[in-house]
Amino acid sequence: MGNRFHILATTPYIKDAAMFGFIRNEKETAVISNRIFEAVLYNSFIAEKLAGNEMYTAGAKEPNQFIVGGHKSDRGTASSSS
Repeated sequence: MGNRFHILATTPYIKDAAMFGFIRNEKETAVISNRIFEAVLYNSFIAEKLAGNEMYTAGAKEPNQFIVGGHKSDRGTASSSS
């Protein structure tokens, strides 16, 4: 079981989520309706949280040093012969 958060049923996004069947009210708690919605919402929340993370933003701007021209690069690894 995940973390519990107190929410207001009058909050627009909660009302919309319930209207579209993403969540349901179970014992005064918003419960995600099924595993597909759970995965989508979870990934959405994680992406939203990472979007403001400075380390993630810096890493996203850096070119991938291990993939060059679509292939794994041996530069900088112990098996490199250079």
